[in-house]
Amino acid sequence: DVYKRQSRVFGALVVGPNIDRFGSVIAARLYVFPFAIALLVAPLVSGSTGLILLMAVGGMTAGFQEPVLNSLLIHLWGRRYLGRVRSTLQASMVLSTGIAPAVLGYAIDFGYSFYWILGGMFIFLLFAWLLAQVVLKRAGEPVND
Repeated sequence: DVYKRQSRVFGALVVGPNIDRFGSVIAARLYVFPFAIALLVAPLVSGSTGLILLMAVGGMTAGFQEPVLNSLLIHLWGRRYLGRVRSTLQASMVLSTGIAPAVLGYAIDFGYSFYWILGGMFIFLLFAWLLAQVVLKRAGEPVND
């Protein structure tokens, strides 16, 4: 947990200037790649090193998330609707964090190994990233704010 917290702060400090430099759409397309790579590499690294790597990179990605999503939401919907959109996003995140432990618990109960669980997480992340590309493709249009 310490690795995740420290890398979250690092991620938040690094990503802000890069959003200004490259734009929120590019940042939104790229910010999950470190975590996707960590999901693939963690099972291959022996011992607790793989878990530490996964937690550290997961924390860094979580640190990236807040500035990337806030800038993207402003870009897509403008400042006028930011509160409404953020509240919907937060509600869906609360729902997903409530569902995730149950899904992982069932996976463990049904005997899925750590490798299969991380592989499933990678596939889910890839599917979500592909869905997001539809929205990000249209994100280049100007916002009426």
